[in-house]
Amino acid sequence: MEARAGLISVRGEPRHEMRFGQDNDLFNFTSANHDGWASLVFAVDAALGHKFRRKFYERAGIRAGKFSGAH
Repeated sequence: MEARAGLISVRGEPRHEMRFGQDNDLFNFTSANHDGWASLVFAVDAALGHKFRRKFYERAGIRAGKFSGAH
């Protein structure tokens, strides 16, 4: 327990994060709608970070997408 507590005390904050998500909606009056996204966040230090996100959509059989980034 003492060794574990010592390791936890020197552990830094996570600097990288990768997330994925998906939503599906099924309706009886139109075709299915699908949303999905993937995002990547990475930080050189606590004050400097970069974010990138990719989203895609399908509504009534029509596909679209967007990309965003932040510093």
